[in-house]
Amino acid sequence: MSEPEAARLAGHPVAFNQIVTFAGLSVPGYSSRAMTLARTVVFAVALISAGYASAGRAGAAAGDEAEFESGQVVIETGKGPHVIDVEIARSAEERAQGLMNRDDLPADKGMLFVYPGEGPVSMWMRNTYISLDMLFIRGNGIIAAIQTDTLPLSTDLISPGMPVHAVLELRAGSAQRLGIETGDIVRHGTFTPDSPAAAQKTAPRKGMH
Repeated sequence: MSEPEAARLAGHPVAFNQIVTFAGLSVPGYSSRAMTLARTVVFAVALISAGYASAGRAGAAAGDEAEFESGQVVIETGKGPHVIDVEIARSAEERAQGLMNRDDLPADKGMLFVYPGEGPVSMWMRNTYISLDMLFIRGNGIIAAIQTDTLPLSTDLISPGMPVHAVLELRAGSAQRLGIETGDIVRHGTFTPDSPAAAQKTAPRKGMH
């Protein structure tokens, strides 16, 4: 029995009559004691059913959860470098899971989504319960666009409007707190830095707000 079915059963008066009849008691004028017993039985069944459903859902989620590679990125900003511990989502399955179903994201941690090459990228917040800042990063490590304070559970697509190689997700407020701006550089082995002259010619998008 699913959780909605258990909730419907627990709140439906007909269910009490059905249980009283099954127990061999008189439905038209059953005693208050019988009614209390029926309510107790129905409530217990509802709780047990809900528990099994929740346990099954949690077990399935745990079994499907990817084990992400761990690493660090360094974000070079006008305020100085900031080291962030990251989980790295490289495969399509890992990128699809992302930070879904997480209850928290510490201030010094994030998730780096890495794509095979530069191309169009769209993110969303489906099944994501924590607001995020998203940094859209070119193949040379330069931050091309930033989306701050994303709306949890939203299925609206978030796109930088230009080809990028990676997306770094941080807890909402991190970009402002750390002074991260478009044009800043993210250092990680997945990026190939340009020469200083080439980097200056890169024209990042000045925010998405």
